[in-house]
Amino acid sequence: IRTVTTDIGFTGLGYGTGSLLTGGYQSVAIGTNSLVSATTGIQNTGVGYLNLEHVTTAGQNVAMGTSTGNGLTTGGLNTYIGYGSGQFNQTGVTNTFVGYVAGRGASSNSNSNNTGIGALVGAALTTGSSNVLVGYAAGNTLTTGAANIIIGNNIQAAAVSTSNFMSIGNLIFSAGIDGTGTTVSSGNIGIGVAAPVAKLHVSAASSAISSATWTTTGKIFATDALTITNTTSTGTVALQVENSFGVPTLVASSATTLTMSANVYIAGAPIASTNVTQTTPVSLLIDTGATTGRGLVIRG
Repeated sequence: IRTVTTDIGFTGLGYGTGSLLTGGYQSVAIGTNSLVSATTGIQNTGVGYLNLEHVTTAGQNVAMGTSTGNGLTTGGLNTYIGYGSGQFNQTGVTNTFVGYVAGRGASSNSNSNNTGIGALVGAALTTGSSNVLVGYAAGNTLTTGAANIIIGNNIQAAAVSTSNFMSIGNLIFSAGIDGTGTTVSSGNIGIGVAAPVAKLHVSAASSAISSATWTTTGKIFATDALTITNTTSTGTVALQVENSFGVPTLVASSATTLTMSANVYIAGAPIASTNVTQTTPVSLLIDTGATTGRGLVIRG
């Protein structure tokens, strides 16, 4: 056990621990060559063989495992837990990786502000920063890609440099994750669409949808019946709407004439295919209102 009182509370257990400390304080090193290169780095904790081996002036790092945070020199405020986690990051800051070789990276590269939980997550990251990766091997092909959210078992981004991308279980996607603080991200959401082109883009084209029965319950989009209770209104309410579409404003960069425009567009009625005969195919069917007898009202 090595206690350095001149460095204000350093405790080391193992060969070479803290042997170069001159002005650091409140650090703990347990394991051969843990914090062996530290000089003035403060409040570091290295537990395991070769953990934080090359840290010099960096502070407030936590590394637990073997060769964990091994490459850090001046990068601080990192937490690495698991064999080889953050092994090659050098000057990166505020990373948190938990799992076998999580955020391992590549020699002579640094990244910051990443969060990864799971074995192999972000294992190839070089300079890619501000990623959130959760699940076994999530985002483990990313290198320079930044600001991604990837959640799920072995879920990957489209390319090693993909940025501002979200994939949850390869089912829910976005290509515009760019908001921080209270700023709303600019991107679209896709369900079954990796590159959505509308604010909500839903696709069933990737596979057939099977159902034991065909009913009025939607197979691509459905809302359940519900009771809506207003606890404040009294008297007469002029208009109550359960589902609504706002009015879009169309702007062009040069003079443009639209022959026709619409707020809602339906491409056509269902098309009959194998073993199906349609008697009355329609594009839009509205059941008659229960008490008014009016299923469709057009105002204005």
